[in-house]
Amino acid sequence: MMPSCQVITTVIDKDGNTVAQNQIWMKPEGKGLDTAAVQPHTAGRRARDCESCHNNPKAMGCGIEDGQFLKGYDKGFVVDLETATGEIIPDSAVVQSPAVPALDHDLSQIVTRDDRQLVSVGSHWPLTGPLPASIRRKMERTGLCMGCH
Repeated sequence: MMPSCQVITTVIDKDGNTVAQNQIWMKPEGKGLDTAAVQPHTAGRRARDCESCHNNPKAMGCGIEDGQFLKGYDKGFVVDLETATGEIIPDSAVVQSPAVPALDHDLSQIVTRDDRQLVSVGSHWPLTGPLPASIRRKMERTGLCMGCH
């Protein structure tokens, strides 16, 4: 899967008032942050390593670092000096990325480990969708080939 139409909207009316800020529009299957299906196997001269998908949570739809990468969009991001517990030290720190309240997961995450779909998949192609849980479970049988190979 790869990012497709991942639109987060801010709407300002003719008088300059913010009508909607960092809004994610919902679809029946989840947040309208569309992800497009791609062909995982290559037709090129050099084959992709099996582990690049079968040992990769992002390739299975669970997100970069299993959905932990950049988690926290719903709170916003401040990048500055901080204590070991995560408290920002300078009083003059500025928010680099304002909160997106509905984005409670990483943008690279499509499904949760318990098979809950988070975003729309392939809205332009009716037969696409996230990998079914049964396929993801088979893909995650990583390392089994190492016994013989």
